[in-house]
This record gives sequence, structure tokens and C-alpha cells, in this order.
Amino acid sequence: MSGGSGYEQLKDAARAVALHLCAALGGGGLAARFILDYAERNRRATITAHLPRYTELVSMIHRECLLAVVARVESDIPRLLRAGGTPARALASGEDPLLRRFRVEFYEHLAELLGWRQEQLDRFWCDLDLYMQCLRARSAAPARKKSDLGPFADRCAFMLDPSMLERARRAAARFHEQLDAKTRKILRAAFRPGSAG
Repeated sequence: MSGGSGYEQLKDAARAVALHLCAALGGGGLAARFILDYAERNRRATITAHLPRYTELVSMIHRECLLAVVARVESDIPRLLRAGGTPARALASGEDPLLRRFRVEFYEHLAELLGWRQEQLDRFWCDLDLYMQCLRARSAAPARKKSDLGPFADRCAFMLDPSMLERARRAAARFHEQLDAKTRKILRAAFRPGSAG
């Protein structure tokens, strides 16, 4: 992060993360490429043949991508702040003012970039809460089955190609790994000492 007060650094980092995540998702372009690639590789031209249905599918998968990357941000931010000197006890209790400031700035800027009104942001938070609950339940399970690819893979596969669900789940799980890698790279860049945000 750049020099200056902790709050200014967090503001810059939050805005940079929101901006670079939106750019990485490309307004649905990344989701569209995933769908087109899946359809081509699996000879499923019917997925893209009907334009209104394809457009709706891109929008739905894009929202899943947004949920996945924001869930990664939510999961990694406490660790990144702890590495920057925020006490672990404050983070665990949710009392840390830097964590709170990051979230306020991040979601304000994200909503601004996406052109969301408050009710749209509230709906996103509800969806994100459910998504995070699924992730927590999955990580708390004593032994994860090999077939458990996570909520992103399950939800995307059901939307993408329910008649070839397992193949779609595997493709969505690989796509999720790419999203995770992009998000972690963006977070590392935003929190790198001396970064301009």
C-alpha cells in the first residue's frame, strides 16, 4: 500500500481492489468467454444458439463470478490486514476499524462502478451471505468428498448445462480456480508495500 495514514491506505487499497476486480470480470466478458469455451469444447452449441437465453446466462454466470471474487476478498482481507499489523483479536471479533473502513470503501466503490443503487447492493449482500455460509459449511466439514467442488461449481453448472451436470461442474471448478488466482493477484498488488493503489 502507499504511504500515508492507515485509513488513507485502506481507502486506496479498497478502491483499487474494486476497480481491478471489475476490470478483470470485464462486465460479463469473462463469463461470456467461459460459456463460449465450454460450449465449443463440449459440442453444446445449443447453449449459445438462442441469443436472449445466452444473454441471460452470461448475466447469471457473471453475478456468480462477482460473488466468488468478493467472497475471496472477504476471506483474505483479515489475513492481509493482520500481516500489516492489525491485531488478530480485533479482527476475530470484527471490531477492527481498518477492516470496517476497508469494507465500507470497497462496497461503496464497487456499487459505484457497477451502477448499483442501495437496494441492489443490499440484494448482493444477501446473496453473498448465503454464498459465504456455503463456503464456511464446506470448510467446516470433517472430510470433504472428492465430488464436492464448492458452491460456485454447483450453481454455475446447474445454470450452464444441467443435462451434463458433472462435466459442467468440473469446467466451472476450473474456472473458479482461475477467478481465485486473479483475485489473489489483485489483492497482493493492492496490499504490496509502496503500491499506489
